[in-house]
Amino acid sequence: MPFARWLPALALLAGFSGVDVASRVPVRADSTEARCHLLVPDGSTPEKTGPCWFSQRQGNVDVRFGARAFHFPAAEQGLSYQRINSSEGIRFSREGQFRLQVLWAVPSEP
Repeated sequence: MPFARWLPALALLAGFSGVDVASRVPVRADSTEARCHLLVPDGSTPEKTGPCWFSQRQGNVDVRFGARAFHFPAAEQGLSYQRINSSEGIRFSREGQFRLQVLWAVPSEP
């Protein structure tokens, strides 16, 4: 049975082609509108609350809040910033610089 000798090689090739196809599938970020609260502890900027845009891809987070953009790389969590997750949202802080709270529920305006 010559076909039986080639079966493992064909299975292996089929597996590799599946991996190749899967690696070409685009990865999407999770993005949503949220409500943010920014506190700068030194008082140089007043506390600010308002709508913001949250995006996360592979653990890396970007938040656009007003004219400011914040980037929180997953690899730096615990090193350059702290992240605390809760059912209400996520709080990011960089010691001595700022605390940014992202809240999932966006209150409806009258």
